[in-house]
Amino acid sequence: MQNMNEKCSIEDILTLVEQNFDFLHIGMFLSLYIQEHNLATEAKNLSLNLEQKPYLLRGDLIRDSFSNSFINWNKSNILGYFVEWNAFRGIAMAMYEGIKNNDFKNFLKHILKQQYTHFEYIIAFIRNILSHNIDNEIRLSEDDFERSKKRFIEKVDKSGVAVFDFIYSRDFPEKTTFPENYRFKIELKFYSLKEGDKLTDIISEWQLFMIMELCRNIVAYYRKNQFPNNYLLTGIEL
Repeated sequence: MQNMNEKCSIEDILTLVEQNFDFLHIGMFLSLYIQEHNLATEAKNLSLNLEQKPYLLRGDLIRDSFSNSFINWNKSNILGYFVEWNAFRGIAMAMYEGIKNNDFKNFLKHILKQQYTHFEYIIAFIRNILSHNIDNEIRLSEDDFERSKKRFIEKVDKSGVAVFDFIYSRDFPEKTTFPENYRFKIELKFYSLKEGDKLTDIISEWQLFMIMELCRNIVAYYRKNQFPNNYLLTGIEL
């Protein structure tokens, strides 16, 4: 995957959103699979050939992880945790970079219309929190939101609340593609943010999945306008 510290082309940005969304689905599937199927007996040492030098993946570590996931099937496991938050971070970072591209930014404005600015601030907030966070509970650091909070209240909305209410049948360009009740709403209360808050108390995991899916669908629609044969929406089956 492209390093986001490098200057990204629009193709890099689109691909990163797509790759991270695929990673989210494949990784979460595998995470649930190992909770439902005990793969401990399948674990073994594996040797990777890296630049003609071997590196050993230890079967005992893999076996212990599989066993733990299966025994504790009702709890989240390490695979699901890292897949979920790294995919969210990757998509948010890519969209954040995409907003710097005038063509893609104008495309976002075309789809999101009057909700665009609030969407931009929400994406930037998610990106900032996840990019600098190593806390297992994803707790906020004031350094990651104070500047955006001040700017949003002073320049966008004095209420200090970024509201994004997206109804696919109403807001997405291809309105007939989605059921009428396929929607999500995020209210990011900048005015009440404080050090140590948990991200999921501000934006729930479900809301994060939904906004990441919207990012993926926007990329798909953008590609349709650029390359008509490369177009796939997700989330239309309820």
